Amino acid sequence: MIDGVEISVFDAYFRLGHYTPLGGAPTLSLPVGHLPGGLPVGGIDIAGAPGEDRRLLAIGAAIFRVLPRIRPPRDVRPMPVGR
Repeated sequence: MIDGVEISVFDAYFRLGHYTPLGGAPTLSLPVGHLPGGLPVGGIDIAGAPGEDRRLLAIGAAIFRVLPRIRPPRDVRPMPVGR
């Protein structure tokens, strides 16, 4: 349950899977590669101090500029969220 609302294990895993958002700290995940079939694989997670969202985004943008370009997969549909 989150705030008295029952959620699925799937949702809880993705909402609570990283400790920094629980403390109010911003986090950012950047993809770093893909498989030959086009699926993304791997990533860099970076976290900032609470209230430093703009700084974290600037750091993420700088890292993104030097990473290879990752194309989104063509034949993959988004996973359903919620019930």
